[in-house]
Amino acid sequence: MSLDWASIDILDWKKERKPMVFTKTWGEGPVFEWYQELERQDPKSVLVTRLQVMNDSGKVPHRFVVASLKSGEVYRFDRRPLTKKPMTLIAEALGPLSTRKAADQYELIKKEELEGVIKSNLCEIDLKMPDNTSLLHIISACFSLSHDTKTVHYELFKYNCYFFSWTVVMIVARHTHELPLPSTVVLAKRFDSKLDYLVEYIMDRILRALLKFVTETVSAFRAETKRKLDIGMGKRELMVWRLPIGAVNWALGLFLRFRFQLGLEKTFKNKVKEMVKSHVGPIIVHIFESQSTATRDQVKQRLWINDLSEGFRTIVEGTILKVLWSAILDTLAEGYNGINGEQLIEHFKNHPKLRHRLKYRLSGKNVIQFTQIWNDALNAALLAARDRFRVLENIPNDPKEMHEMVFNEVFDAGCQAARNAAEAVVDKTRGDINNPMRDQMWEEVWKVWDTVWSSSREKCREVAVNVIEEGMKEITRVAALVIMEEYNSHAQDKEAPKRMTYVENQVTPLDKIQASINYYINSAPILMKRNSSSNDVTGIQAAMTRAWNHSLDTFVDKT
Repeated sequence: MSLDWASIDILDWKKERKPMVFTKTWGEGPVFEWYQELERQDPKSVLVTRLQVMNDSGKVPHRFVVASLKSGEVYRFDRRPLTKKPMTLIAEALGPLSTRKAADQYELIKKEELEGVIKSNLCEIDLKMPDNTSLLHIISACFSLSHDTKTVHYELFKYNCYFFSWTVVMIVARHTHELPLPSTVVLAKRFDSKLDYLVEYIMDRILRALLKFVTETVSAFRAETKRKLDIGMGKRELMVWRLPIGAVNWALGLFLRFRFQLGLEKTFKNKVKEMVKSHVGPIIVHIFESQSTATRDQVKQRLWINDLSEGFRTIVEGTILKVLWSAILDTLAEGYNGINGEQLIEHFKNHPKLRHRLKYRLSGKNVIQFTQIWNDALNAALLAARDRFRVLENIPNDPKEMHEMVFNEVFDAGCQAARNAAEAVVDKTRGDINNPMRDQMWEEVWKVWDTVWSSSREKCREVAVNVIEEGMKEITRVAALVIMEEYNSHAQDKEAPKRMTYVENQVTPLDKIQASINYYINSAPILMKRNSSSNDVTGIQAAMTRAWNHSLDTFVDKT
């Protein structure tokens, strides 16, 4: 294992530097006293105009931060181990990780020494800072690092000068830079490009849910009635009804899929597309047009732009859940309710393909009646569920409570409507069938109807809630992806430059700062596992984020 990634900076230990020692309270201690003295001399003197990360690329590389103040003074900020024994650090490379505290320091670079510092060190990051950047922002970053149980310690291959320099720059940049807001027009276009994928995803889940509803109900009827329905069934029905339940459900699945393809698929797809576009697209745009307090709070808590996807996902999820039940019920009712039972039978009877006409002629009146019942019952149930939801009031915001209330209401409404529709078909077809035994069979069905639906309620609730939650998660994932694609659109498929060049009168954008730091994190193994060359980039970024959150909570622009 090499020490090339360490930050010992042995040769400079003898120089006089001032320690950045803090108490538990913001604004107290010698570091804040130093800042207050500078501010008293001239309030503008504490403003930072330029921020740099320098790399002393000797045998033992060392990174440090250089801050140029408006007063003309230039300060450097370093992290070193508290110990002054190089051999101790070398031993740490081969043994347990260090738990000694870091010695974070600052010093004024004398004017006569400044040119030498610039020439003898490689400048990796060179930033033009906004006018609101203060020395206090740098102090805040150091203050937060000193209050974290992990980053307060110096670790040779983790919380070293590399980590210190990057974290200071990141925190200062997040305090002082506004996040660029994506164009709402571009966001809408990006989201539209994802519609076809979302439509297929949601359609697949809804179709599987409908099939599950039907098969759960049929299974419950079989279990409850046992052989009582045999008296009214024809030979073809009995042959199917006595098959293993898996085979029965498979046959029902074929019917449902055929019904779906029977001119319904295109209509249903259009309804799903309209639902997603009309409900989700505007929500994404609204988030950025309104820039609500919730949005700003979510954004502030994230240090890295790429982490914002979680915040935006939470916002979108919380908003869309309120409309997803309505949207899916509307889609089902309007998309599925395109053809009634009699029209369905007529379609089979006059189908242009011979195999479908043969199915009709071979089915017999009993099978035709059964087909009409399931078609009309499902239509009626979906319409009733949709209509019941439309008049619901005081729907809870809590997802679990919302699912409980909405499902119970629409399930009960659908159950009753399905029975009414089924009874109507039986009454209408009774004369054509003219079979008292068939009438007795349906009486057995009506007797157990409520019991069957009650027994299948829990499984149906699970299926319905899963559809809502899976749809919501995928929609919000795609919505967050769209937002992040726009945030990172300029940088996609591009490698961040190794060096960031200072441009006079042009503030360096936050996204470019983060891209550059990410480049260095991924290219310099500041954390090396024993007997491994892998980097714990996620752990480094998480530590930076903890420091940022602490800085966000404690920073006050007055001391």
